[in-house]
Formats: sequence, structure tokens, C-alpha cells
Amino acid sequence: MPLGPVWIGAVKMMHALEKPLILVSVFKFIAANFDHKLSSTVYLLVLFVASIATAIYSPLAGYLYDTIGFANTYLILGSVAGLFTLISIFTLQDKREPKKTGAAPSAAINPAQ
Repeated sequence: MPLGPVWIGAVKMMHALEKPLILVSVFKFIAANFDHKLSSTVYLLVLFVASIATAIYSPLAGYLYDTIGFANTYLILGSVAGLFTLISIFTLQDKREPKKTGAAPSAAINPAQ
């Protein structure tokens, strides 16, 4: 339960730190795994799917909160988040080639020489 406007403001300030970190990590993942020409389109699609998921997920969470209470709803939502975290650990792997150390930087910039 919020203790008043100060508590709500403190939580909003935590979101002010969380949101940029999430956006940077999503941009980095998209840039690493998709063609750079498509990165903004992929980001737009990710945001669209996230918005649709929120529209579906919120009423479901509200229904669970009304029927089984806050504690059980919190445990269910935490379990779902943990499950998706475990799935992403094994499915979202870095498939890029490791960078070679000692390579001349000019060779990467202008390969025609």
C-alpha cells in the first residue's frame, strides 16, 4: 500500500532509472542481432507487441487480484517472470564472432587497400 504522495514519487523515481536501462538493453540487443537498416522497424514492432501484451495482461492481473488476492497474484506473476527469465537465458545467446585481437584498425575501415 502506498504511504502517500512521497512514496508514489519515490517509486516513480525508481522507474526513471529503470526505463532508460531497459531501453538501452533492448536497443543493444536489436542492433546486435538484426540488420542495422531494420533496427528501428524491429524496435517499433517490439514496442507494439509489448503494448498489446500489456493491454491483455493488465485485466488478467486485475482479475487474479480480485479473485485470489494480492499475495497469490504476486507469486503467480513472479513465477511467470522467472520462467521467461530462465527461457531467455538459454534462447538469447550471443552468436556473433569474437573480435580478433591485434587486427589493424585500418583494415576494418577500408578493406579495399
